[in-house]
Parts: sequence; C-alpha cells; structure tokens
Amino acid sequence: MARFNEILVGRFNRALQKYTAIKGGPPAAQLATEIGSQFQFNQMGMDFRALEGWNTFWAFLSQGPTAGQTNTFQFRNPAGSNIVVVMESFSITDNVAAQLLTLSQIRTPQAELTNTGVATTRDTRTGFIGGATLLLSFFTNIAAFAITPQAWVVPQTTMLETIVHEDQQWLILPGDTFRLTSFVVNSTTRIAFRWRERFLEDSERTL
Repeated sequence: MARFNEILVGRFNRALQKYTAIKGGPPAAQLATEIGSQFQFNQMGMDFRALEGWNTFWAFLSQGPTAGQTNTFQFRNPAGSNIVVVMESFSITDNVAAQLLTLSQIRTPQAELTNTGVATTRDTRTGFIGGATLLLSFFTNIAAFAITPQAWVVPQTTMLETIVHEDQQWLILPGDTFRLTSFVVNSTTRIAFRWRERFLEDSERTL
C-alpha cells in the first residue's frame, strides 16, 4: 500500500540503513509529517560519501615540454553512462610565466586523445579500484572547443587551486567532454584533481 509522502529514491534509505546498522526494510519509507530526526546529506564529510552512493577518485597528469606544442588534457563522460561527475578540486601548475589555460566544453561524441590517464579510488569500500567512469586523456597541440566557460592565468611554478568554493565545482554529465588547453608552447603543465561520481536518479535525468 502506498504511503503518504513516500520516499522513492533508494540510495538515501540505503545510506540511513548502513549508517545506523538497521536490518530489514527501508528505515525511512516516508517523510515525517511532523518534526523528525535528521541526517544532513551531502554535509556529513568524506567518510559518508560512499553511503550516499558516491564513488570518489583522484588523479595527477603531466604533459610537456614539447617544442612548438601546446598541452591539452581531456575529461570525457561517455554518453549513456547515466553517471554524473562532480569535479571537486582542480589544481594547475606550469613552468612558464603567466600561462593561460582555457577550459572548453562540447556535447557531441569525442574520442580519447593519444595518452590516457589513470584514476585512483579514494574509498575502497565502494569496490572501485580505478574503475572510474570519467575518461582521462592528454596530448599536444589539440584545439580547444568553441564553448569556453572558464580560463585561468597560472603563476609560474605555483599550484593554482581553481575551485575554492562548492559553487565553483563543475558537472560533467553523460555525453559531456571538457578540455583544458594551454596557450604558451614548450611548457610543462601539471594538474592534480579530485572528483566524485554517482548514478543519476530517474527524477533528475530531465529536470
């Protein structure tokens, strides 16, 4: 029988069930009509991410120097993956002064660049030992896409953290490809970044 204010997103109940070691059926099958006890989802810290259904990863990539060539890094979420990727932290360094790097985006199918990167899981409880959905690749002299939502000027040999507030995190949805492209040739560009992934719920695929 249907319940009043029934909860239909299973991962929240699953998180409550794991966190409180409750056995049996869903511990919060419906929303309370009055005041009830609460867990503040998405605010509980890194250790709670896995219980919320998130898989978390990090990676480090380096490209260059190559004479007369720029550096490009690509981040692709395959179409049909049904995975949302949230870039949580994105740090850049370059060995030339005032290197300009642009972040460009496209929503048409793309192939990986010549060199591929490896993701490392940040929480082995999820069972993902490098099995990230986000595909990482990099190479030289690859053009940026036409849509460029972000750009940064990186101080020489100084690590620039580009995400300092949660509102600056960026989404990579199924079918999205982003490229980080340098402008000054013959430089060494290095990036260190962290992201999280989870399945999209039915209710959020089309808002």
